[in-house]
Amino acid sequence: MAEILEKNRKKYDLELISRAYKIAEAAHSGQKRHSGEPYINHTIATAITLAEFGADTATISAGLLHDVPEDTAITLEQIEKEFEKEIAFLVESVTKLGKIRYPKHAEETASVTQALYIENLRKMFFATAKDIRVILIKLADRLHNMQTLQFIPKEKQKRIALETLEIYAPVAHRLGMGHIKGELEDLAFPIIQPVEFSELQKNLSLILPERKMELKSFEKIIQKILAHDHIPTINIHGRIKHMWSLWKKLNKPEYAHDLNKIYDLLAVRIIVPKVGDIYAAMGSIHQHYRPLTGLVKDYIATPKPNGYRSLHSTVFGPQKKPVEIQIRTEEMHRDAEFGIAAHWVYAESDKPKEGVKLKSRHLLWLKQLEDWQEKIKGPEDYWENLKIDFFQNRIFALSPKGDVLDLPEGATAIDFAYSVHSALGHRMTGVLINNKISPITTKLKNGDIIEILASKKPAGPKQDWINFTKTTIARHAIRQWFQAQSKDKHKILGKKSLELELMGAKLSAPDHWTQAQIAKVCERFHCKNLDGLFANIGRADINPRTVIRTLFPEIFEAEMPRQKSSFKSIPQKTELLINRAKCCKPVEGDNIAGYVSSYGRGIIAHQENCKNFKRNKSAQTLRLGWRGPEIRIITPVSLIVRGKDRLGLLHDITSIVVNEKVNIKNIKVSQIKNEIAAITLTLSISDINELQNIISLIRQVPDVLEVNRK
Repeated sequence: MAEILEKNRKKYDLELISRAYKIAEAAHSGQKRHSGEPYINHTIATAITLAEFGADTATISAGLLHDVPEDTAITLEQIEKEFEKEIAFLVESVTKLGKIRYPKHAEETASVTQALYIENLRKMFFATAKDIRVILIKLADRLHNMQTLQFIPKEKQKRIALETLEIYAPVAHRLGMGHIKGELEDLAFPIIQPVEFSELQKNLSLILPERKMELKSFEKIIQKILAHDHIPTINIHGRIKHMWSLWKKLNKPEYAHDLNKIYDLLAVRIIVPKVGDIYAAMGSIHQHYRPLTGLVKDYIATPKPNGYRSLHSTVFGPQKKPVEIQIRTEEMHRDAEFGIAAHWVYAESDKPKEGVKLKSRHLLWLKQLEDWQEKIKGPEDYWENLKIDFFQNRIFALSPKGDVLDLPEGATAIDFAYSVHSALGHRMTGVLINNKISPITTKLKNGDIIEILASKKPAGPKQDWINFTKTTIARHAIRQWFQAQSKDKHKILGKKSLELELMGAKLSAPDHWTQAQIAKVCERFHCKNLDGLFANIGRADINPRTVIRTLFPEIFEAEMPRQKSSFKSIPQKTELLINRAKCCKPVEGDNIAGYVSSYGRGIIAHQENCKNFKRNKSAQTLRLGWRGPEIRIITPVSLIVRGKDRLGLLHDITSIVVNEKVNIKNIKVSQIKNEIAAITLTLSISDINELQNIISLIRQVPDVLEVNRK
């Protein structure tokens, strides 16, 4: 450690670090690790890793002291007295994180142990957002614990290794710390999957010696090519893919456990002085070795969400075998190895409580995590969704303007839209992926350019969209939409039901009630306002006749007894009172219409050619229609559908309408321009939910570009 610190003597307060070491050594005196070595060796290893990160004096000192309050007689108060508040704050934060213990068994998922673990995870992420140095110390601590894991009991090894794979390695990845992520994963791999690790190790031993020799030879060839073209280099070296990362890639269907299909198993890494040298070097190499189509990846123009920058290309090497080449500057290389630890931006020294703040792009995922945590409350939901939304393999997709969205692997265009904004998701009608119209359920790939096609007004999602989403953000927004729609629907239907009852009894509508009447009815039915009353009526929790009895008891008693309790209520979709007339007895399939009874009997449905119906000219006539055996109030609605003029488009659209048992009153087809057809449909719609469902289904027909209400 002294050797590392000596290189940057001006940066560090060596006296302070030395004092921290002496206190830690004295505090841990006599303590042993499971390996039998002195405990102080662990805190030294932690501090060395932090020094390699380029951490500051306070962080290295806290690394030396991080186990003192928990494992020795020295308290936090004594540390704060001996050192500045900043170091005490870091030690305290890391001590609290040390209390996080991964559940021992899967069956503990919903137990108190799991709930406590989840709550501690929340604290860890909030602590990280407050001061990033806290998690860096914890990562350095975990790295050494993993390096010495073989000395503890097997069961505990598995628990710690699994926690490392599911929490600490992904956190390192999200912070851009590729070197630490790879080490943590490779240390956990043989403990979690010992059989698979041994098999992969055996298969690699058969091909790696020859491949390494070929790679070494290729490095020398590249060095000569770049020297000949006067392109400066700082370093050229080979890179072997990490074991865990390789095993996960081999398990993907497209690779089918075939090592020959893994083109980045070995890579040549070229470090150059300037960004211009990167592109010059790649151009020079491509003149000698042909790149594989589609395998040139510019992460400089479009960095990965965790800040990774480099220029990659896979070429056919001297032995005609694919070899990956990675070219970057020294700064980019340090970023790739140590991530945000390479970007220290310190707060003022007299404000240690503010911690270390980093550029917003480095901590964007933590801000997203903070927002996300507000929505996920239950331990089971939290744990499962945390692994999917933040710790699973990631892809990044681009907006047409070049903005990068970081999404879990397997995410679809629906996830993309809702990740931009829930309002965009609700307005989505289609998607262009790399300038091609694609189904919105298409799984996205790294680097896809996504353009969401949207209507001006929110048409809302379809309920089965939730089956094609990967992110909690999308699923949460879709569920919220339907909850809101359900509430609005009940409110509308409840108000209509009450108004029809009032109309039948020749009483004033709610819009004309006095404040005293509104207060009376809201108090009687425990509603905050009339909207709450309408919603309860729409859900069938309150009978509209009971409301009338409350406000107009005299009229209700005079009028209502005349009717017999033989009326039926339409099922919960509308909650409107509809009776079939006894004179013509309409049955399913008949053309029907109706009117509001003047005796509080709701709507009376007649056949359209019924003499009694035609004779009753004073009543308000309503259009009615069938939905199976049910009778509904019908409203004619016209939709304009625009789409590519192709064979079968009209058939596909009308089939959807017919399958939903909605009557088509009229169809008009015209051609606009550029082979775009406009189809006007007049439909018999029973309620707003049915209309939204029809619109949503039509929008998913291939080649349909737009659906709007006329």
